[in-house]
Parts: sequence; structure tokens; C-alpha cells
Amino acid sequence: MTAPRTLLLLAGLTALGAASVRAQDFDRSKVPAAQATPKMPSPDVHRRSLPNGLELWVVERHDLPIVNAVLTVRVGAANDGADAGLAAVTAGLLDEGSTRRSGPDFARAVEGLGIQLNAGAGIERTTVSLQTLTTTADSAFALLGELVAQPTFDSVEFDRDRQIRLNALRARRDQPTVVATRVFNAVVYGENAPYGHPADGTAASLSSMSRADVTGFYRTYYRPGNAVLVVVGDVTPDRATALATAALGGWEGKTAASDPTPIAPAALAATVYLVDKPKAAQSEIRI
Repeated sequence: MTAPRTLLLLAGLTALGAASVRAQDFDRSKVPAAQATPKMPSPDVHRRSLPNGLELWVVERHDLPIVNAVLTVRVGAANDGADAGLAAVTAGLLDEGSTRRSGPDFARAVEGLGIQLNAGAGIERTTVSLQTLTTTADSAFALLGELVAQPTFDSVEFDRDRQIRLNALRARRDQPTVVATRVFNAVVYGENAPYGHPADGTAASLSSMSRADVTGFYRTYYRPGNAVLVVVGDVTPDRATALATAALGGWEGKTAASDPTPIAPAALAATVYLVDKPKAAQSEIRI
């Protein structure tokens, strides 16, 4: 019973030895010659606009009965202003209740459909992503529309979310990766600059933030003319247009101001900034 295993092991060792010989024969003193650029087929993108100004991009992929959608809103942490973490808090509260249902009811509706529906804010963009089967697309897009166009930012959910974020900040404040990234951004861009402050906020900014700050941020930037909806999957452009219109056709608001242009940081002499953590088991370097 052991013979086949022995033969398999010997064959594996032989192949490994051959690969090692080829690696040793490779002349590492010379740059390899460039090969032909491989062709990468790009999909056909069907672009449309809804009457309210929302851009719609559609790519058909009918190999699986799945539809993926990503709504990108042109706003992120760079728009926080004096309220560090405001974009992240706003995005995080989108699914915590709509004008039609409470946060727990919304979560149950998402779970009942078996779909994936998530929202999050980056430095320059906020994204809402959806994945659904073709058979549940109508109901799934309806929930997407609720999340984007009908959030309530319930005061109880706001307070609960803030406490969770404050606890997370305390848990991460001594993590080398987090500390290094925060210090690097503050040094390069300036601590209070659009790209320099922590995207997840600070203890002071989160503690002083109010629900009114969140609703004001939402009204300013979450507008159909400031967003793009990309739909990819088992869907035609006409079907995608119908889904988007039913879900987001009633989304209203004027186009928001353009993204902030960060002030170029002043040139710095070669300098080493050290965050001293005695007995730390890990080091982080940013250049």
C-alpha cells in the first residue's frame, strides 16, 4: 500500500530538483527581454442617465444568474472638514433604518433575501455594493434604494454606532500598523488636511459629532448627480435601467460641490520620524 505513495514522493522530489537546476541556470545579471503585451478584452459598457442625473453603467455577463451593483458617491473622508470620521459614520448608518423600516427590520429583510448589501466610505469615495440572484433582483434593488435614498439616521442607532467606534479606536490605538499610518498621513499632508486626518475619526471628533452633522453631510453630498451606479451580471441595459429607476428614480437633490483639492504639502528635508514604543514586538516603516 505504501509503494504508490513512495513513487509519488520521489516524482515530486525529482520535479523539485529539476526546477532548482533551472533556477540556478537563470542569468540574474540580465534583465529579461520584454514579451508581447497580452490582449485583455474589455467588456462593452452601456452608459445611460436617469432623469434625476444618476449615471448608470451596465455590463452584461450572462454566464451566472447573478447581478452585482456598486453605487459610488463622490464623497469620502477628504470631505470630513473639521469633523474627522464624518464620512465613515454617515456611510455606516445608512443601513440602520429607513423611512419604511427600522434597523433590525432592514437587516432581517436583507437576510431573508440572502443578498449581500454593504456600505462604506474611503478617502474620496463612498460605495454601496449589492450582490443578488437574478430572481431576487427587484426586491434587492428596492432595499438598495431604501438604504441610499431613505435613511433616517435614528438617534438611538447614532449613539450606539458612536460608542462602537470609540471602543474600536481605544482597541486600535496601540496597534503599530494603525499608529504608523496615522503618523505618516499627518506628517505628509498635515494633521487637519483633507488627506491627513484619520478617516475613522478621533475620540474628540466622534464625541463632539452630532446627528445633525451626519444629516447635514448626507444632504450635501448624497445626491444622484454626484453618483454613478454600475450594474454587472445577468441583466440587460433595459432591465438594469428599470431596476435603477424603480429603486433610485425618486432620489432627489442638487449636484454637490466638487471634491476638495488638497493643498500640496511643502517639501520636507529627509527626516526620520520615530514613534518610540519600548519593548514593542513589531516595527512598522513608512517611506
